[in-house]
Amino acid sequence: MPLDEKLFRLVTRHSVGSCLAVLLLALVGAFFINPAFDNSLTGWIDTDSAEYRDYRHLLDSFGDDQTLFVMFQRRDLSAEKTALYLQQLDAIQALPGVSAVYDPLQRLLGVSEFDGVDETLVSDLKQSMATQPPDFRSTLISGDAETLGLLVLVARDRTDLHAAILDAVEHSFQTLAIPYHVGGTVYFSEVLNRALPMDLAIVISLLVVSAALVLFFYLQNFRVVLSVFAGIALSLVFTLALAGAWGLKMTLLSLIIFPLVFCVGLTTAIHLFSKTTEGVWQAADAYHKIRKPAFIAMLTTAIGCASFAFAPQMTVADMGLVLPVAVILSFLCTLFVTPALFVLIDKNRILADSRRKQLNPLPRLRRWLSWMLLAGAAAAAYLALDIKTNPDAFYFFKPDSDVVKSYQLIENQLTGLLAIELILHSEDRHKLTEAPLRPAIAAWLTQLRKLPGLTSAVSVFDALSLTSADNLPDDIRKSLLNEQATEARITLRFKNSAGFHYQETLAQIKEIGQHRQPAGVSVRVTGLVPLLLDAQNNLLKVQARVFFLSMGLLTGLIALIFRSVKILVCALAANFIPLLLTAGIMALLNIPINSFNIFVAAVMLGVIVDDTIHLLYAYRQTGDMEAALAEINGALWATTMTVLLAFATLLVSEFVPIVQFGLLVEVAVVSAYLCDVYLLPHLMQGTVKAS
Repeated sequence: MPLDEKLFRLVTRHSVGSCLAVLLLALVGAFFINPAFDNSLTGWIDTDSAEYRDYRHLLDSFGDDQTLFVMFQRRDLSAEKTALYLQQLDAIQALPGVSAVYDPLQRLLGVSEFDGVDETLVSDLKQSMATQPPDFRSTLISGDAETLGLLVLVARDRTDLHAAILDAVEHSFQTLAIPYHVGGTVYFSEVLNRALPMDLAIVISLLVVSAALVLFFYLQNFRVVLSVFAGIALSLVFTLALAGAWGLKMTLLSLIIFPLVFCVGLTTAIHLFSKTTEGVWQAADAYHKIRKPAFIAMLTTAIGCASFAFAPQMTVADMGLVLPVAVILSFLCTLFVTPALFVLIDKNRILADSRRKQLNPLPRLRRWLSWMLLAGAAAAAYLALDIKTNPDAFYFFKPDSDVVKSYQLIENQLTGLLAIELILHSEDRHKLTEAPLRPAIAAWLTQLRKLPGLTSAVSVFDALSLTSADNLPDDIRKSLLNEQATEARITLRFKNSAGFHYQETLAQIKEIGQHRQPAGVSVRVTGLVPLLLDAQNNLLKVQARVFFLSMGLLTGLIALIFRSVKILVCALAANFIPLLLTAGIMALLNIPINSFNIFVAAVMLGVIVDDTIHLLYAYRQTGDMEAALAEINGALWATTMTVLLAFATLLVSEFVPIVQFGLLVEVAVVSAYLCDVYLLPHLMQGTVKAS
């Protein structure tokens, strides 16, 4: 008897001790779970790239604090509120983690706690801004001096304080009782952190309800449903405990863990408990029947999920470690712990006969649907040629969400919120702020200001046109110019609008910087936005190669197991066509390939091949496809409904990439079921007749 069967018999025979041991282990593991959320943008960049070295140089030379931006109207500040506003600013400046506060009232309008706005200064400022190109002042005040922007710089390495700083800033404006809108990298990350727990709660609630309905309808036994959910809960605890022990935090991608664990656990349980003899479930006999196909199915899913590990971004690569572990733990808990629980709480073990749940499709219906699937695949292949690759995946939120509306208002009334950084270096060590370099740089900046979507260019050269170098405030000088004046920083701010293409603009900036730069000056393009774009672009290229690698591994695995060219060709067709149909839907709905949905192919290839393996394994045991379908068609239907409902929970997410991921998975799962039940038997029968 194989070792795993001996272990299974031992666990089910000593169910009380086994369950208590696993429960104790889960309680210990619960202490390692890290409930913290981290959605900072730095986790989505490639820290091993050459571009990142330029970014580190920017941080070391000038600093690159994260931004928190608050827009409000000057007319809303009365004399009393202005005094309170300035007091609130002092409190914000004193907060741990706050590097600097740039207030337009004090810096540009000369307002103090005792003096109101000098309208003469306002008039002079408006006239100056009307005659000068958009500069650093454009980020703090509008051209008519009515819309103001408070800029708070927050230490990048103190992410643990970002939530408290955002709360304090929002509380200050709520105390003032004036309308305001918030933006910036700190706000963006913290909104993700705030929304993720609610999304997680909704996803888990819907998962539990939908899975319970499918399981109870299929098996008609409350105790087995309870046992399955207990096994899934334990696997989630173990997965999150290991992730916490590795020092990982919850991110946007963590939402995928929960439907995936449910899918693996539920599909394994359905196949396990569908093996009954005259309505009575015998644990050892059922395990013996499914151990091989279930293990192969688990392995294919783990291989598909491992594709995340090849991503250049640490946040994504971490999922390449967590997701395969989650798959394995869910499989083990369902296959060993769940039966032990069921044996413990149900002595009769009476289950519904799964073979009566579904009738085999009629031959004519199978033939017509098979031809429709093949025709659909051909059409999808044609449509897939028009799928666009879009690494500019910054649109996490729905268009009608509060964060998108806030960003649009800020960018339409004041300044862009996405920044691209330039580092200017004097190659001959001449000062950049003196002739002959300064006039040449000023002319070069004029070319940059013609870029589409640019709202402002912040540089020391604009500041020097208004005042002398000696009169520059220390914080501005240090953030824009080094002590020797041989290196300078220029920040270009763009609108984060749907019609703006960052990749094209970034290419234009690099072309201007590398081929039209002033003589004696080198230009390096860096910043968080270029790093994000480069990392996402590299991710698309890497995952395209990884998908074919995963396809090759799964092909080799199926060939090794079944050792039949006929079965291999039919299985590949039945699993590749759903992915092709999914690509066709992407083209029809104008969903570009981005850094989230690129994983649908690899993950779904691992998930949808499971039912194919169970069906082909039953075919090998019976020698007849009709008999194989009669044996497991009910289980195939139940597992399909389970996966369908599990990933359908992602459709209610607040995040656009997660919704798209769930939608594409739904298409892949439905088409995979049709291919398994209709197309695969039709192809198998056709090859038999041909031979």
